Amino acid sequence: MLKLSKRKIRAVIVIIAMFLLFAFNSYNVDMYNYVRLYRAVARGLWPRSLEQGYVLLCFLGVNIKLSYSQFLVVYVLFGLVILVTGIKYFTNNVDVVLLLYILFPFFLDIIQVRNFMAMSISIYAMHFLIGHEKKNILKFCIAIIVAGSFHMIAYAYLVFVLVFFFDSRFTKGVVYFALIIAMGLLLFDKRIVEIVVYFIPRAARFLMRGTAQFTKLEFSVYFAYVFFVFYYIKQKRIKSEYKDSDSVIYEVAIVANMFLPALFYSVDLYRMYRNLLPLFYCYWINAALPEKKDTHFDIWLLILIFVGASFYAFIAIRTFDTVVIDVLENNTFFKSLGDGF
Repeated sequence: MLKLSKRKIRAVIVIIAMFLLFAFNSYNVDMYNYVRLYRAVARGLWPRSLEQGYVLLCFLGVNIKLSYSQFLVVYVLFGLVILVTGIKYFTNNVDVVLLLYILFPFFLDIIQVRNFMAMSISIYAMHFLIGHEKKNILKFCIAIIVAGSFHMIAYAYLVFVLVFFFDSRFTKGVVYFALIIAMGLLLFDKRIVEIVVYFIPRAARFLMRGTAQFTKLEFSVYFAYVFFVFYYIKQKRIKSEYKDSDSVIYEVAIVANMFLPALFYSVDLYRMYRNLLPLFYCYWINAALPEKKDTHFDIWLLILIFVGASFYAFIAIRTFDTVVIDVLENNTFFKSLGDGF
């Protein structure tokens, strides 16, 4: 008889809850656009301006006679399998990591369907970094390119090839480089935008918007806090069975500081950093709940402050009604249960 530990049972319950919330969502602010795209593919159209990995899946769904709602169920199932598989390379605390992910930013991913798959594949791709084996560079790049075929934001993660060549001097260099670039962009951002848009016209929809000075400061504090949590945990020197994988996550977090300048141009690019949070949660939870050790409540406090602040800043005061409320109120599975009673 198959025996499941309490941890695995909790993980299964959380995964089922995520699947039901996402796969049976019947309305959100982006739903109409996705349904319209799916129907366009069903009419024989092939949108060239959209990421082709997602369009290909729509084409396959249409050809096996799936409605969009049925397609979404299959799509979410595969996405969750990929995400959970990726997380398991970095921690056994899958249940806790997914709970944090539900708190933030899962509800945003329910709306941003293509980004969800790109994020899941990207998290899975990160396991190729473990061990810094050069033979895995090609595998990592291919996985990231596949992720980018669902949302172009994932192509930014090709920068993590640098992790294969990571050392302590490089760590400091990346941090200083990112900060120097960030300060430079505060002073010369208009000229740089013009140059980038000249060579990559499509980038105009992000770069020409700009970000308010106060918002730039907020993002700077946000990045600094994440770095502080990593630094604080590292200084505690907690013994972990995930030494190699934790090392990779730490290195990814350092390199991810290079994304800060991008957020100075558009808040929309925040998802480039946001998609890495499930990975960061693995590192933090490994430290907060080490095997056969006492719980570190100080680390838990830092984690909860971050998750709470992120939810407040990016959902509660901006899109709570159109994200959380719409998702909870428009679910065909839960409505069918209500009708049954």
